[in-house]
Amino acid sequence: TQVVALSYLGLDPVYGMELLDATVAAYRNRLQKEEIENQNQRLSAKQAEYEALLADVASLEVQLDTLRRNNFNGGSAEDAVAAQLQIIRDQTQRLGTVRQNRIALETQLLAGSVSSTLNDNPVTRSLQDRLIQAEAELARTRQTLRSGHPTVEAAQREVDLLRDQLTRTERATPLLISKEVEAAKGLEEQLAVVLNKERATLAEADRMRRDERMVTEELNQTQDLVDERRRALLDQRLLKRLADAGEFGVTARLIAEPVQPQAPTWPNPLLVFILCCGLGGVVGVCWAVFKGRQAFDPWASDLNETMP
Repeated sequence: TQVVALSYLGLDPVYGMELLDATVAAYRNRLQKEEIENQNQRLSAKQAEYEALLADVASLEVQLDTLRRNNFNGGSAEDAVAAQLQIIRDQTQRLGTVRQNRIALETQLLAGSVSSTLNDNPVTRSLQDRLIQAEAELARTRQTLRSGHPTVEAAQREVDLLRDQLTRTERATPLLISKEVEAAKGLEEQLAVVLNKERATLAEADRMRRDERMVTEELNQTQDLVDERRRALLDQRLLKRLADAGEFGVTARLIAEPVQPQAPTWPNPLLVFILCCGLGGVVGVCWAVFKGRQAFDPWASDLNETMP
């Protein structure tokens, strides 16, 4: 607060009063001009800072969009990492299944137990079924025919042929198991290579996710700073308007941001006009009825006549 004491020692009081008023007005005008210039400078500084922050936000948004478009086909890093994790889980499960099958075949080959494999082989099952049928046919022909009969000999040759095929199949089964083991080993190696590649891809995606997260956090912080500076800019615009109106030395701020109303607010001029017209009409009708009844009331007229 600045206090200025002025006094006039001349002979003309009117001139002294006018001089003092002019001095105070000039001092007030100078203070108002300085306040306006000061508020303009502050407004320009806040406006420049706000525009710089907006440019930073736009730059960060472009950087984030470019990062996602170049590395994740426009998607987010979180989605890409989640999809890569699912691929790795599927590859790991498939590799485990192949490895279990290979271990089971090796165990079966080392143990020399091929009965389960033979039972699972459709060719072996078919030969066993045909051999059982041929042996039954041979036993039936031997019961009805003599041993040198052509039908008996043909049934015997069929049985011998099926037994020979089944024996060769049983002998070839270990070799087939060995081939299946080698094929399982090759598939296991291929799946291991693919799994390593997918893990390398996951590591790269995770690195890109960290980069994206850093850019996103910086963008969010900048946007929060933009909102804060925008509120400060609105407050500064309010102070500038007050200074332009001659109100200086006043501290003011916006409690709530200005918003455009979605519907008309009270008072509604048209509604107020209609209500006033209706109320005035009702009062006028009541007053006219009252005066009419008073004019036709004889007691009221006699009373008026007797009054001095």
